[in-house]
Amino acid sequence: MKKIILLIISLVFINAIQAQIINSDSIKLELTKYLNQQKEKYQLPSLVLVLVQGDSIIYSKALGYADVEKKLPATIDSKYPIMSITKTFTATVLMQLYEEGKLSLYDKVETYIPEYQVKTENGNKANTNLFQLSIHSSGLGRNSGVDFPYFNSSNRWYLSNGQEELKWFVTNKELLASLKELKLEYPAYHFYPFSRHYSNTGYALLSIALERINNKSITKSIEENILHPLGMFNTGFINEKNISNKLAKGYAQSWKDDKLLKVPTIDVDKNNTVIGAGGLYSTGRDMSKYISFQLSNNKHKEVLSQFSKNKMYSLRIGWSYSYYYPFSLITHDGAFMGYRSHMAFNPDKGIGWIVFINKNGQQSGENGMSFRKLNSKMVELLYDSKNNNTEVINYEKYVGTYKAIGGKEVIEIKKDAKGLYSTHLNDLIDNTYLEPNGYHSFIVKGNGDHKTYYKFIIDKNQRVISLKLGPFVWNKIEN
Repeated sequence: MKKIILLIISLVFINAIQAQIINSDSIKLELTKYLNQQKEKYQLPSLVLVLVQGDSIIYSKALGYADVEKKLPATIDSKYPIMSITKTFTATVLMQLYEEGKLSLYDKVETYIPEYQVKTENGNKANTNLFQLSIHSSGLGRNSGVDFPYFNSSNRWYLSNGQEELKWFVTNKELLASLKELKLEYPAYHFYPFSRHYSNTGYALLSIALERINNKSITKSIEENILHPLGMFNTGFINEKNISNKLAKGYAQSWKDDKLLKVPTIDVDKNNTVIGAGGLYSTGRDMSKYISFQLSNNKHKEVLSQFSKNKMYSLRIGWSYSYYYPFSLITHDGAFMGYRSHMAFNPDKGIGWIVFINKNGQQSGENGMSFRKLNSKMVELLYDSKNNNTEVINYEKYVGTYKAIGGKEVIEIKKDAKGLYSTHLNDLIDNTYLEPNGYHSFIVKGNGDHKTYYKFIIDKNQRVISLKLGPFVWNKIEN
């Protein structure tokens, strides 16, 4: 009984520490300052950010106007298109049907879409499967040639300073009719050195396949099996009647001057190819629920099991990820004319955020606010030692002997009046003292420009259990 009580007290204390770290006034002030700087620097009509820890919104900021002309302030309840983040919802439907046994991830696309008579780059028949579509490794290009009118008109609209007509996306029927002319641009499972061959066409086809497998529209599947269970009742599809009038207005920066060009109202058909690939709109508050779903191990298993969520993350089904020292973020962007969005989270840290911007996007200039830099700033603010003293002030927790897993070598982490120091390379390096460098992370700056990074791994009770040093893991030996 004592052990259970101590464990409960320990967990409450740990959660209190984490909440104190993330909710500290200094972090909030610095983050607000950064967001204001970004809004001013890139002349953004509005910028909305919602930060989530577990089930709670722990910080939110809405700057500027959702509608500049009407001076309508942006809020976390303003509706913005989330665009390609929609692909993560479509991928979730794929995994739901997989869990129900209605499909195999390796089912051939032509099983459900007989119109799929696409050829490889060598002229052979393409044996594309659903899994390849879901991870952007089918070899399909980013868009099919049938989409050219949209991209051409968006360029012409921008270059004419908003004078020419902006056309929107084609229908599924038009896409399917074009498949007999389509060839793969790359070999299947071919990846760039650090990326994938992102394909909107692939997700449009995946959406069509899922509709035929489930005998239900992709919009219905997402609404009934994801949005409603998660309580996302202010989220829907941009093809809804009159919804365009309720969305934040999209803008582009004129190339002639500093004026904003208002992007024409979104107009898409219910059978449009963009629906399953980029057709959702949402709010900051609603997307916080979607983030919480990703962070939770125990809630909303009726939507998707933790096993399937982990499978999506590790295999990049619908998701991407980027590394921001000292850990990775699972991410997805969205962009088209007048809008940009970004979602990032880390389930292990129990934290994530959503960002909306109603300016620029595809074909109208991409030299705007960098989401990658934003993510770096967020990680720095939330987990940097300057703001996270509770995690690095107790140097004693790191002191000990660490033995390489699979090897015999040991490293001693010791402490003296100057601080922590390491025995690793101490016969060659003049200074082996560990300087705080993030969340349970340190750096040793050796001779010249030599640096060694120390990342300590902790358990749920905040005890140090191992050390990551380069590509190796060293277990802490208990005394």
